[in-house]
Amino acid sequence: MKQITFIFIFVFISTCLFSQETKDIVYLKNGSVIKGEITEMIPNEHIKIKTADGSLFVYSFTEIEKTEKQEIAPTFRNVKGKNVTTAQNNIDNVFYFRLGYSSPSWKQFGGTEEDFEGFNKSGAMFELGKIYMLNRIPLPENMAIGINADFISFYWHRFSSEEEDVDLGTLRAESKIGPSFTFIPKYKLAVDVYAKAVINWLTATAIVYDDNADDAEGYGKFGTFGFSTGLNVRYSKLMLGVEFNTISPKLESIDYDGEYLGNFNDNSTDKSPLPSLSFTIGMAF
Repeated sequence: MKQITFIFIFVFISTCLFSQETKDIVYLKNGSVIKGEITEMIPNEHIKIKTADGSLFVYSFTEIEKTEKQEIAPTFRNVKGKNVTTAQNNIDNVFYFRLGYSSPSWKQFGGTEEDFEGFNKSGAMFELGKIYMLNRIPLPENMAIGINADFISFYWHRFSSEEEDVDLGTLRAESKIGPSFTFIPKYKLAVDVYAKAVINWLTATAIVYDDNADDAEGYGKFGTFGFSTGLNVRYSKLMLGVEFNTISPKLESIDYDGEYLGNFNDNSTDKSPLPSLSFTIGMAF
């Protein structure tokens, strides 16, 4: 239910972000043209329009020839931070942080939804990262290739069953890096698509029975590689994202050397697959 709710919120906000960016234009009968945002309109009386410099003007309908809305052209920034609209200038690097709901797949530990019957699942994630734009690569003015690096990412996944009185939790700390493609369809709006190699620094899993942490089974692994792919939608400083991520560490018991948590349905391997799907919200600068 939590996952469905988060997906609905994510799609709703993303749809809102793609709404058209426009400005109002008032044409006066004396030939003047005023551009800005209409803040008040009373039919057959007057219009109030606020210009970019903050000035507020009031015109009666008898002075107005017509009004219209005009789309604001996409604006890009060069390395000096100046607003430009030509293909010869660069798109800035992007630093971001984000957090959100991370849904562990029922296929974690090689299981199936039937294996986890009666269990609830939950999760969360947080990360810091940056997109380094490779502006030397010739592309249309609203596109860029980059290197997307997540300096540090934390994931927490949990399966719990009150009926079985079992709690299985996994904490992961990792970094990610890989190529990205950025497309800017309009002013302030950008879409990033990426694929990354996952460098997992630590995975720790604990299985607690009967709420007795003293008798918990602990497993861990330092150093594992994996894969992730996803998409970001950025509007101004707001950043929404969805990402699939998977690693398969060999989780060794902290009490018994050479004993691994392994795969629930495949005894031929000691690796524990940990796929997940995350929905995030954050800020980009």
